[in-house]
Amino acid sequence: MVSTPTGNERAAKAPHDFPRSGTGVAVIVQLGLERGLAVVDLLADTSLRADHLDDPGFTVTPTQELTVLRNLRRLLPDRAGLGLDLGRRYRLTTFGPLGYGCLTSATLGEAMLFALPYVDLTFGFCIPEVGFDGDQVTFSVRDDSLPPDLRDLLLERDITALLTFVGDLIPGGVLLTSLRLAIPRPDDSERYIRIWGIEPEFGASETSGRLPMAILGTPLPQADAVMHERCANQCRTIAALRRGETHNFIEQVRERLSTFDDGVPTIDELADEYHMSTRTLRRRLSTAGTSYRTLLSEVRKKTAVQLLSEGMQVGTVAHRLGYTDAASFIRAYTTWTGTTPHRSRDSPAHVPL
Repeated sequence: MVSTPTGNERAAKAPHDFPRSGTGVAVIVQLGLERGLAVVDLLADTSLRADHLDDPGFTVTPTQELTVLRNLRRLLPDRAGLGLDLGRRYRLTTFGPLGYGCLTSATLGEAMLFALPYVDLTFGFCIPEVGFDGDQVTFSVRDDSLPPDLRDLLLERDITALLTFVGDLIPGGVLLTSLRLAIPRPDDSERYIRIWGIEPEFGASETSGRLPMAILGTPLPQADAVMHERCANQCRTIAALRRGETHNFIEQVRERLSTFDDGVPTIDELADEYHMSTRTLRRRLSTAGTSYRTLLSEVRKKTAVQLLSEGMQVGTVAHRLGYTDAASFIRAYTTWTGTTPHRSRDSPAHVPL
């Protein structure tokens, strides 16, 4: 049985408002390179560099991605079907934990319900809404906030990416019963029919489609409950960081470094936990005016002062904070506070604030 929510399901957050994975920009640039364009021209006016594209953890602003898309369109002599060509490159694996979370869902319906709250983790700019009408699933995309000069291209790209994504989940792809598109009829509509599997109604007042309800119960061949939950946890973590729903990023790092029970994570381990490269983590911390070493020193000092004030032995504090020996801790503590840990422990008046 497929669980179906009442009313419409839509993303809780609009995808325009948050940093996004730079993979979307990398996809656009790759298409441009294949058509003979230069990286420097594709990245013009974005402050992005070519070496950013080699970093799987780099993020961009929506404005930067839209600028790259405008550059691509401006530089290409033949723009026909550009949205189709781009959309077909957004495969399930392109979406990272979100894609794998859908892949390991039990059914197509569960994959859909899993993905909708995380639309801001995709590369789309069109805001999707899903509903139910009798034995049909209905979907539509809002385009009221799309930049007018890129509206048709983004609709074409995002619809193609959506159908490509679903096609990667189930053999044979999704069988649409109708598709209406709020874009003009192209010169070569047959190409669209071949890729989308249906003849759409071009020039419609909205972009929407329908498919049989029964398809939501389609079992997915790579369903894996354990891996699915891991992907769900990763999506929650990434979404929280980008949306700022918990602490800001620096506070999250500081809080993580304050947990000494499992040992002090190296910067490489910390980067893995936040699903980014070490280089990206260093850059994000630097942009915020700090560093891994600075934050670690801050939390070590705060924790050391607290533990010493409670009477804990200096050697025990050193071990708790991840130092290899007491001497290293004593030197660091004296640098931080101007006094020794022994004096702070034995004389509360000398415990620094």
